[in-house]
Amino acid sequence: MTEKEVLHPGETIDVSPAITLDGEMARVLGTGPWTTVEQELSESKARTHVHGPTVAYRLCDALIADGTVYAKNVRLPWGVADRRAILFDEGSHLANAQLCVSAASSTFFGHWMRDGLCLEQLAHERDLVPVSFARTPWLHEPGYRELADLSGAPVLVARASSLWVVDDRGLNGEWARRFRLVRERIRSKVTMGDADRVYLARGSLGAARTLVNEHEITAELARAGFTIVEPEKLSPRALVQALGRARIVVSFEGSHLNHAQFSMPERAALVVIQPATRFYMFHKALTDILSGKFGYVVAEPCGSGFKLSTSRLRRTLDLVENECSGSQ
Repeated sequence: MTEKEVLHPGETIDVSPAITLDGEMARVLGTGPWTTVEQELSESKARTHVHGPTVAYRLCDALIADGTVYAKNVRLPWGVADRRAILFDEGSHLANAQLCVSAASSTFFGHWMRDGLCLEQLAHERDLVPVSFARTPWLHEPGYRELADLSGAPVLVARASSLWVVDDRGLNGEWARRFRLVRERIRSKVTMGDADRVYLARGSLGAARTLVNEHEITAELARAGFTIVEPEKLSPRALVQALGRARIVVSFEGSHLNHAQFSMPERAALVVIQPATRFYMFHKALTDILSGKFGYVVAEPCGSGFKLSTSRLRRTLDLVENECSGSQ
């Protein structure tokens, strides 16, 4: 690495604690492998949030091949492609480029949509080619790329004279600025619907995480005036239209929550049904950026999935409604 540039030093911002019922935290049993229950519960109660810096590193004479970046003393195996033992050509040549993927965005749709598009926005602003790894696009990827005006530059093999790699994990003011820009472009291309409250279904394409009484939940929400939206049956344009005026969005935890984060208006409320064994607060940070309210209710293990009490969901929504009314 021959050059390092700090694009944002990081910061601490004021936030509001998550909205939840008394005793709900005691229902949490676990979380993902990259964090701890203690850390996630602390995030849910916190009144400040520390966001790390955004730092760009420049690699000289970098080879991008089969989902891996190679340079002097550097190897970044972030893609999911099979790696060939021998390369017979160096592919295309790039003068100045920026890597717009990470291990997570190569594996999960939500990380591609959130991390990948925000990195591509940065590359566009710095007049760099926004390199990503060639792969089969996600179901909604082409539609979101069209709305965001970010076409990307996927490569299987390429040589870059100068390749910038960005540590963009901190959701600081610089990251939030790009997130808002991408959101604004996406939303500006769509005529919004009139749904005030939306239940966003998880679907079946992601990792297995089933709400076994989802029909009971959706029936209860429909009676309360919620519109039921199934992402796998809709185009990105239709999803933005369905979510674009929602004052409250309810959904199960997962990557599909990013549909809401890029579509719902600012100051809206997001209520996440959290699986007891995969409690995860990341989407609270995104909701905080949009000056919204974040609530959660815990679904308890039931067979191969999870089950949620409709009464606890109703009471959680009452808390969220009261909080939203009090902040107006």
